[in-house]
Amino acid sequence: MTRDRHATATALAGPLAACWLIVLAPGIAPSRAMPPQEPASAPAPSLPDAPIPPGQIPRPDLPPPADGGPRAYVYNTDESIRLFEARVARNPRDYISCRILGEFHEKRAEETGDLACYGRAEAALRRSLEINPDYDKARASLAAVLCSRHKFAEGLELARGVLARDPANVDAMATLGDALLEMGRYAEAEQTYRDLRKKGDAPQILARLASLAEMKGDPDEALRLMGEAEAKARKAGGDRAAAWYRARLGDIAFVAGRVDEAESHYRSVPPKTDPYHDATAALGRLRAGQGKLDEAVDLYQKAVAIGPDPHMLAALGDLYVRLGRDAEARPLFDRVVAIADGKNEYLRVLSLFYSDHDRDLPRALELAERDLVDRKDIYGYDALAWALLKNNRPEEASKAMDEAFKPGLRDANLDYHAGLIQLRLGDKAKARDHLARALARNPAFSLRAEDARKALEALEKDESAKK
Repeated sequence: MTRDRHATATALAGPLAACWLIVLAPGIAPSRAMPPQEPASAPAPSLPDAPIPPGQIPRPDLPPPADGGPRAYVYNTDESIRLFEARVARNPRDYISCRILGEFHEKRAEETGDLACYGRAEAALRRSLEINPDYDKARASLAAVLCSRHKFAEGLELARGVLARDPANVDAMATLGDALLEMGRYAEAEQTYRDLRKKGDAPQILARLASLAEMKGDPDEALRLMGEAEAKARKAGGDRAAAWYRARLGDIAFVAGRVDEAESHYRSVPPKTDPYHDATAALGRLRAGQGKLDEAVDLYQKAVAIGPDPHMLAALGDLYVRLGRDAEARPLFDRVVAIADGKNEYLRVLSLFYSDHDRDLPRALELAERDLVDRKDIYGYDALAWALLKNNRPEEASKAMDEAFKPGLRDANLDYHAGLIQLRLGDKAKARDHLARALARNPAFSLRAEDARKALEALEKDESAKK
């Protein structure tokens, strides 16, 4: 199963630290990766004027300084959420705390994969804007959360609104570029990222440019930029701060067919970091493509134990089927549908799952078409093409694949799908070219690499017989 490659705006910004340093002082609050300054006219959030019950939030690790200066605490995400929930409960019109609460819910979603946290983030940020409609920090944060929920059109408009009033707002500029990239508007995304680069060369900015270079079919430039971002992140915060960038280096190298390099990057991701989850599953995908199915199962089992993402459950189930363990695969497939059904974030994931497994194929096409309404990117057209083929509409599938190839990305999965589409159309020469290209680019591109080899061997044998 092809993984949904959406990287949220905040994910592209790189991982945040496991704990936040919260400084409770007038006008000072935790901020996003690239924060604009708090407006000078904004009232400072009020400090609690009575003790909070034990157990609701942690005790401070240090007493307040004798001079009455800022009081510093170190909280993890859950503790920070409880803190700001308490502050909003005490003062429901504290729009700054509403905004910060929303950002911590967003961070919790990134850490756990729990989409309900994004819903809570959206609600808190919308409440902040209800109280103060002119609060652009909340509007910029809401734009990023909406993109994480795959509401790209609304997120894009919010980001543009912020930039109309504050052209230097780098948070909004980053989210605007991310939305444009996910919507397949690559030229506009590139211009936005170029403008963002003029603001500096922080790792988060370099990572965005790397992702764009990858989409345009330039893996060397993508790896160079992401490597530079990783080095800057590591210098600033050590291996844990660099973990997300290492996982992305692995992804870029893998799609480019540099399997050994990809494995090295994945293995360098430190355990107990958020990206370790994806890196573990990615190693499983790599092993599956190499035909090392038992190792792949072990890796996917570890990944699913960390967090049961639908694409990981599906991949583990596919491995069980290949190993003749169908009884173990069925409940995993049922879980994929239970988790993904009805969630906007999983339209593409569920469409691919149905197409890959020849299940509910009209539904697969419906989901792909819905996903493509706002998200006309490379993999959106690929998912549509795959669903069209499975619904016996190969001519339309071929046109959709043409759209997927236009930006320049060369991914073996795309060539695999294109090869099977051309085979259905009866164009064996094109089918052979696509399948050969897929295997030449990355002979371990997925569990279906073996299917591609078999299809290519059959075509070559047929060609030889004609001679």
